[in-house]
Amino acid sequence: MDKKQSQEIKRNVIDAISSFYIDNSFKLKKATSEFKKNGFSIFWGESSKGVDSIVFRPQIMLENKEISDVLSSVFPNSVVNDTIIRVQGLSFAEEFGFSNFESSFVNDHGADGKSYYYRVEIDTDIEPIVSDHIRFMELIGLPFIEKISSLEGVHEYINERLLSVDDASLKTEEKQQELKRFFSKTEVLSSVVTSYILKGRDTNLLLERIKFLFEGNDYVLDDVQKVEEYFANPS
Repeated sequence: MDKKQSQEIKRNVIDAISSFYIDNSFKLKKATSEFKKNGFSIFWGESSKGVDSIVFRPQIMLENKEISDVLSSVFPNSVVNDTIIRVQGLSFAEEFGFSNFESSFVNDHGADGKSYYYRVEIDTDIEPIVSDHIRFMELIGLPFIEKISSLEGVHEYINERLLSVDDASLKTEEKQQELKRFFSKTEVLSSVVTSYILKGRDTNLLLERIKFLFEGNDYVLDDVQKVEEYFANPS
């Protein structure tokens, strides 16, 4: 696929989906294939490229300004300080309560599991893709955005997921793996910052559980410590 064809596919996809987002008060940033509103970005850039097609896996990203400002102070060399990132997919649907979500764009790979993406060629009918994506956004994406549009919402969606687990369950391998799938370092740091900003009484418990869950993972815990030090010694 040459550059001209690639650009045409991307342009066709963005043009087809734009009216849905404009109707929901998003603004298109063409340079990055993003629809943006109030700190949220829906990214429609390519996920991968084949010989004659482009694969799209839309992402929902939030950069809460209060959280981002703190992380920018703690990590001044960081270019992006997202609060939470989710990819349109079955795991995200299940996380949001739709464990039996179905789509004709879900591909079964047998023992390797299932994947959910849009493969677009130059002559692909884009309308079914648009309809499927709108359905996903109306059921999951837009309610998710509404739910985490405040610090309190971030706390409820991220922090309570860890705080609400009883001690016995937290010690099981199954629950630990489930939580680790939810918490990348992005969500871990956002959860700690949110708890400090809201002056939560459960901040110490949250930190204790994060340190238990990620014991031995210096990649995560070293940065958690930096956030702790920032709030312990405010400038």
